[in-house]
Amino acid sequence: MPCLLKAYSEWKEENMESRLPYARNRIVECFFSAIAVYFEPCYARACNIYAKLLSTLVLNDDTYDAYSTYEELQYFTDAIQRFDIGIMDELPTNYLKLVYETILNIHNEAEDKMRKEGRSYAISYAINEFKKLAEACFAERRWVHRSYVPTFDEYMDTAMTSSAGLVSHIIKLHALQTAAWLTNFNRMEEADETAYQCLINTDNKLHKTVNKIARLYDDLSTNEQCNQECVNGEIKAEEKRGLEAVEAYREMIEVAWKDMNEACLKPMPVSNKIAVRALNVARLVLVLYKKDDGFTRPELSLKDAIAKLLIHPIPL
Repeated sequence: MPCLLKAYSEWKEENMESRLPYARNRIVECFFSAIAVYFEPCYARACNIYAKLLSTLVLNDDTYDAYSTYEELQYFTDAIQRFDIGIMDELPTNYLKLVYETILNIHNEAEDKMRKEGRSYAISYAINEFKKLAEACFAERRWVHRSYVPTFDEYMDTAMTSSAGLVSHIIKLHALQTAAWLTNFNRMEEADETAYQCLINTDNKLHKTVNKIARLYDDLSTNEQCNQECVNGEIKAEEKRGLEAVEAYREMIEVAWKDMNEACLKPMPVSNKIAVRALNVARLVLVLYKKDDGFTRPELSLKDAIAKLLIHPIPL
């Protein structure tokens, strides 16, 4: 709770709500998500880092999806690839400069903390994944800008990267994005550089399955309105196709969970303590999208869960 109150206070003190009015203020939701992944007290520092990195994903997601023009995003994406505060003045608008500075500052803060643990290399993996996220988000904006309709395979290849950001809505939560959870094993002896390399390998089943679960649940939540419209009355042809797509997504989610179970049960080159973090991310996505898009509209479903966890916990 002290970490949460400090982060919320810093957001208010920097007047981020008025300086970036389009960006969602999701400090509490980010902290809730961090606890879901790192609930053990011994991982308090990892939880703190995760929550802050997750906030950069939300800010990045809103900048790409909700506000910036295509031309502005060309400059912004290039700046993210360079990840250098020295080129900030090349950005065309003051709000993009603020977004860029905020993202770099939070990553630099995380790097300082990781350096004290002797794991400064870890943040470089997070930065590389953030760069991939920016490229994927810009690719999606390019499709819209050019009125291009990708194939399903093209869409999934790109969307499984952009789904971090719990993960299209953080989480595209995210889910959360692989970038966030790769950097948070700072209290785990098993999290050496070999473990990082294993987890970011795109052939790694944990890596692929976490992103797929995040993406599919996110997309599925956007079809809830179609479901409600089709419960009563005549089902039109396009609505029927929508229902068929929803059913197909549910089947893919079921397969993805089986893949997740298999990945966690089979012998792996990384410790189970590390693998369970990926599993926790997938579990978090299920909570976030169980009834609605809880991260974008927390008042509909996530509010009660946050209150039960942070305000009215189960007495021990």
